[in-house]
Amino acid sequence: MADRPYKPDKERLLKLFETLDTKKDGFISFDELQAYMQKNGQCIEKDEIKGFIKQGDARSNDGMLDEKEFMDLMTTREQRLWEQFVKLDRDGNGQVSSSELF
Repeated sequence: MADRPYKPDKERLLKLFETLDTKKDGFISFDELQAYMQKNGQCIEKDEIKGFIKQGDARSNDGMLDEKEFMDLMTTREQRLWEQFVKLDRDGNGQVSSSELF
């Protein structure tokens, strides 16, 4: 994994933050996140959305995600996914084949 470290795409994450922040107040609220998920066909329970926000809202604890909280949360989540992907992609070709799964 050390030779294939996670590299966050901060520009993509910032664009996502700006998309989610429909009120343009510098925060992502429950309502904004829920509306985005519904608009994009995601069937996610309210408790899951609340849990996602709570997980990232550790600094201010105001029930919303500011830009830093969002970036920290997303990079942490993506890094965990990347680490699991790298473990599965044993030959390092950027794909997980069926033989690597079994």
